Amino acid sequence: MLLERKKSSCSEYWSTLDGGDDPHAMDGLEGGHHDNGHHGAAPPAAEEAGAASEEEEEEEEEGDGSELGLQSHWDDVYAHELALHREHGEQGEIWFGADVQETMADFTARLAAAVAGGTYAGPGSLGERGRPDAGGAAQWDVLDVGCGNGLLLHALAHRGFQRLTGTDYSEAGVQLACDLLARLPAAASPALRAAALLVDDVLASKLAAPFQLVTDKGTLDAVGLHPTQGAARRRAYRHAMAHLVRPGGLLVITSCNSTTDELIAEFTMPPSEATPASNGTLNEEENGSEVYCCDPAFDYVDHVRSYPVYHFGGSSGTRVCTVAFKRRGSH
Repeated sequence: MLLERKKSSCSEYWSTLDGGDDPHAMDGLEGGHHDNGHHGAAPPAAEEAGAASEEEEEEEEEGDGSELGLQSHWDDVYAHELALHREHGEQGEIWFGADVQETMADFTARLAAAVAGGTYAGPGSLGERGRPDAGGAAQWDVLDVGCGNGLLLHALAHRGFQRLTGTDYSEAGVQLACDLLARLPAAASPALRAAALLVDDVLASKLAAPFQLVTDKGTLDAVGLHPTQGAARRRAYRHAMAHLVRPGGLLVITSCNSTTDELIAEFTMPPSEATPASNGTLNEEENGSEVYCCDPAFDYVDHVRSYPVYHFGGSSGTRVCTVAFKRRGSH
């Protein structure tokens, strides 16, 4: 189908149903890399954290699914929020709440600045005092997947990131994000005004150039809640991230459905524990079909430690977790 390039006063966005000519968009992914180097910090408890077999995952899918895993649900949600915005000026829901969003943005800015400046000293070394700033990472290409109303991009722009892209598979969500940018005051960040907002499905992304920083606040959760294909879609997500994150770049995920240790195990699973379709880079079989190799594409870097800890029934944990990973390979 021919491209329909949709414009507004705040930004431009392209539908993956129609194609696009955005600098980051193309017909098919590029930039996939296969690197077996191990350069990250040893993840806490990752060696002890067991990974469910592919068969066990498939058996559990039906009981774990939800309408939250369906695009139709999010189309309805964002159509409603878009109507409320246009009638009453409401900005829509901040997924996981404003405090979590601010914490994630602070953590991301501190980590990116430390990595860019060569000062990152390992897990737990970032500190939490002072206003964080992207510093040397200000010119990194940043992608927020499942951006919805785009408010995480606002938070990242306020911390100095200049090159921002947000994607969502819901066109109504992207339109809401675009409308919010259009209403920014004159003194708002020029970088935020220039943010690219794209309609794009992360599992079938048409983005070409990989990004130095990819953020996800709740999208992996929604991907895994598909009523019948949750486990398979999580595997597809890991594959997509291996393409979207530049070697040496960062992936920062905030989740309410996985613990820190579970995310670490899922994204850094050693080859001896990996299933044939685990996360990692791709090889091609003789027939040309794509299959996963056993080498994970990411190393654990750090995680947020400041979320409130709750205790119940002899167990303790946090309501959400935010974990950062580094894409294996060199620039």
